[in-house]
Amino acid sequence: MSTLDERIRSLEESAPLPSANLKRPFRWAVLLGCVTFPLIWAGGLVTSTDAGMAVPDWPNTYGYNMFSYPFESWFFGPWDLFIEHGHRLLGSTAGLVAIMLVISTFRNSKNACLRWMSVFALLLVILQGLLGGVRVLAADRILAMVHGCVGPAFFAFSAAFATVLYQNSRSVSAVSQPTRRTKLQTLTICLTAGSFLQLVLGANMRHIEESASFHWFRLLVLLHVLFATVVLLLTVVIFIIRRANGKQLESIRGTSFLVTLFVIAQYVLGVGTWITKYHWPFGSDQFGVFAGLLTLDKSIVQTSIVTGHVAMGSLILMTSTVMMMQMFSWQITNQPNKDKMIETPTNRDMQVSSLGVQA
Repeated sequence: MSTLDERIRSLEESAPLPSANLKRPFRWAVLLGCVTFPLIWAGGLVTSTDAGMAVPDWPNTYGYNMFSYPFESWFFGPWDLFIEHGHRLLGSTAGLVAIMLVISTFRNSKNACLRWMSVFALLLVILQGLLGGVRVLAADRILAMVHGCVGPAFFAFSAAFATVLYQNSRSVSAVSQPTRRTKLQTLTICLTAGSFLQLVLGANMRHIEESASFHWFRLLVLLHVLFATVVLLLTVVIFIIRRANGKQLESIRGTSFLVTLFVIAQYVLGVGTWITKYHWPFGSDQFGVFAGLLTLDKSIVQTSIVTGHVAMGSLILMTSTVMMMQMFSWQITNQPNKDKMIETPTNRDMQVSSLGVQA
């Protein structure tokens, strides 16, 4: 009987936790995304207003512990200090939420893949914080560029993790197997990769060295425009395929619409960025057509448009990543269930009964 009791206890311990429990880490993942997006906005403002060196020390703020810096000096102080210190506080908040996400995932899921994804999210937050801090101490443009790329990547990953958790909590397949699933999977991968490449090119343009040649800058601009066109075409093709397949691709209806809307808005913001910051296009100021639209450097209009362009790029990457996960996450969520079919209550009772007969 001792052997029987041990087997029963082993089966009970290995039984999967109720899928409803995954709603708890799902909420933390959503909260992490909600904290990260304004963090990207704040980071964009830091770069757009050249406020990155407003606080010369790190992790302290003018000798104070980051969390004990006087509220009056921060909130009612210079704008550069307000943005930079606020950016650090938001980053710390994202780190705390990421820790809670790891704890919640480990407490509510035994799925190794989900646990590792939560740990990876925390590692990305830590990496982003270290990059930001070292960038302040070293005042290096390359680190600033990498820091500007890791942030949107983390935002996209947190949204992807939330997508997987949501589909796990429903305990059903993400979508049925449509005829064109393989083709659409490839297109969503290309769209996600293209969106991230656009962010990398944009970061190179924003953090370009002052000594860089005009020809190098022009090459970056042309590549940025070229891949923006590629992203637009991929978005349109995915949208058309989604409409043509109807209910077979109902799960990506919302994300395909959002990414299309965001890409169109990004084009408008990109044109606005070029007009207000660099003029339109190369050498057109000789004709005076757009001369009246050129705004003062670091003005409110220019800063808002440029920062909005950066933030919209992060939204495109996030929605395209979520759409990609909607096409692939069934392979992640369903596999563990197939492996643990023997651990369902009905089958477990049958196993216990058979053990009793054998005993």
